[in-house]
Amino acid sequence: MMIKLYRGLVDILTSQCESLNKEFITHIRTFNEGVDEQSFGTAGFWNLLLEVVYILYVKTFVGVGILMTIGLAVIFFPLYALWSSITNAFNFNMRFHQQEQHDQRPEINQQFVEPKMEKK
Repeated sequence: MMIKLYRGLVDILTSQCESLNKEFITHIRTFNEGVDEQSFGTAGFWNLLLEVVYILYVKTFVGVGILMTIGLAVIFFPLYALWSSITNAFNFNMRFHQQEQHDQRPEINQQFVEPKMEKK
């Protein structure tokens, strides 16, 4: 269950990284105003720097997201395993004691008959 959660988070981060990079690049390149991509004018230079900055921004955002996901997985996988083992042990123990108490007290086996009013 938890592995699907963390895999899903990483998949979302990586797919969003690719789509954000494409969107930033296509948006920035639409403002070249007919400048040939092979020529290297001032507008092309600043657009290139803007592309690099936004690509680094997206990569940093995704990197931080993946590091957070790894950190959560490292912390909560052992805690989840410990919690599930403790609850399974106590649930088994409680079921055993309930069955033991049920066998020792025969009055528990009696069924309660609900009183009814007589109609006139």
